[in-house]
Amino acid sequence: MKYFLTVFMFLLCTSFLPTSELGINSDLPYVKGIAKEELDCLVINAYHEARGEGRIGRLLVTQVVINRAEIASKSFCEIVFQPKQFSWTLGKIKKVPEEVYHNLAFEIYELYNNKSIIPIDFYDVTHFHEVKVNPYWSKKLVKIGTHNQHVFYKGN
Repeated sequence: MKYFLTVFMFLLCTSFLPTSELGINSDLPYVKGIAKEELDCLVINAYHEARGEGRIGRLLVTQVVINRAEIASKSFCEIVFQPKQFSWTLGKIKKVPEEVYHNLAFEIYELYNNKSIIPIDFYDVTHFHEVKVNPYWSKKLVKIGTHNQHVFYKGN
């Protein structure tokens, strides 16, 4: 039954059309606990922040947003578009290619419903940065680990 639901949700996720002002959009108003706009924000953020990081890297970046939203009692979009949180939001927003959107939407749907697809040590991540920088705030957090070009942390 679980396999059937996974396939069913994949088919739902792949019916999305990227047409909103963010360069993405779904035709579904709600996907198993995630409102359309919220899924769009998670997808576009994963696309811009972790495009070259592979599946796990994209999921870890998404987990940061999910955790921050839960801690702050805010929406995913509020977290993504908070000032000075994600550098890609400062410039012109580029459209997410349709095929990429479909794949990311499915990955994020999977993560949202099954956190165990990421390494357990990273469940509580709340911050990340590229390995080539050393932000002042990183000294105040607990380093969890590095994945490809990103270093991940959680709050104290």
